[in-house]
Amino acid sequence: FIANQVRKKMKRAIYFQGIGRHSQDQIYQLGVEDLAVLENFLAEKKYALGDKISTLDTCVYAHLVNILDVDIQSPLKDYADKSIIFKNYCENIKSFMDNDHL
Repeated sequence: FIANQVRKKMKRAIYFQGIGRHSQDQIYQLGVEDLAVLENFLAEKKYALGDKISTLDTCVYAHLVNILDVDIQSPLKDYADKSIIFKNYCENIKSFMDNDHL
């Protein structure tokens, strides 16, 4: 009973937020388009804002790692797995963390 109420409330919230008005394929397509923009933004940069790591990098890295390193297949993972830019970017962040800069 409670689970159904929560599910209905979540569906309604998602619908009113806007994303719930799209099909699953459309949602994935929007996500892939966002990844393409991010990939273009990160191209040839060590970090998101240049040569120094920023809080933006922690956010971007967290999202990318959840796509790249989690074993859940999706169009987002398919796109990100093919991106040398995303792989290099994540390696730069990992290297920074491994050097005890935190």
